[in-house]
Amino acid sequence: MSPAHLIEPLCYDLTGHGAARDMRVDRFGTPPAWEGFAVADAQQALSCLPRGLPAVGVGHSIGGAAMVKLELAHPGSFSRLVLCEPVLLGMDVPFHAQSVLAERTAKRRSKWASVQDAREFLGSRPMYQGLHPEAFDGYLDGGLVVRSSGECSLACCPDVESVMYRSVGRSVYGELDKVGCPVTIVVGEHSDFVATVAGTETLSFFQNLARRFRCANVEVMAGVGHLAPLEDPEQFAHIVSQAVEAQLQEKSAMGSVTTAPGKDHGGPLVVEDTAASEVPLVAEQGHQRSRL
Repeated sequence: MSPAHLIEPLCYDLTGHGAARDMRVDRFGTPPAWEGFAVADAQQALSCLPRGLPAVGVGHSIGGAAMVKLELAHPGSFSRLVLCEPVLLGMDVPFHAQSVLAERTAKRRSKWASVQDAREFLGSRPMYQGLHPEAFDGYLDGGLVVRSSGECSLACCPDVESVMYRSVGRSVYGELDKVGCPVTIVVGEHSDFVATVAGTETLSFFQNLARRFRCANVEVMAGVGHLAPLEDPEQFAHIVSQAVEAQLQEKSAMGSVTTAPGKDHGGPLVVEDTAASEVPLVAEQGHQRSRL
């Protein structure tokens, strides 16, 4: 077994998502900016780790961007980053109340008579049809709040989700060379994410983005789109495993591996953002908390 499989991930939810259903996003400004609570949530997750324990950050979309912004604000927070299509655009995008995507999201259906009704409805939507069956199950398990009556609703309120789409906040595109740790950028082969939000070809955008970092490589996941971690969990887990193994080898070569309490193997702890389209390793271990 690879040593990377002995590392237990630390998982967390962004404010307003999954188990972290704190709707007070306005405490981060008026209007609220997602980068306020997203970066704060990542920092809080890291504070749970033993001091000196290297952390490999794994984030998708907004979660990946939050980890980069945290690393820039507090250098050395991460020993390595795995970022699946992080929202790191080349310009500031201020809060825009008239965002078409945000307005559509705010109006989305969020309540059902039963979990089965929710499963059938969401499973019929194009966005979810490409998800791996087990990932979809985890998505429902963490993304729905079930009441004693059997009725259920989205754990992430549409009003909160829409906030995430109104702004990507301040651009750090020109500061990425200050990120000192190695970075792996994961791109879905069929993703049109960047074309949708920035009007450019997705792979080219992330290849150019990688050049902005001191040390970064691009991994293309075959046969998937922007929701890559949920579409092919095994392929994504392999990429994360490679990053963890590289960190273990680096620490071993330095002769200084910090051992986490209760672990059979010392090394990096993987911090996984479970907000936007969450890391499949979390779902496989039964800790999935997702935004629907």
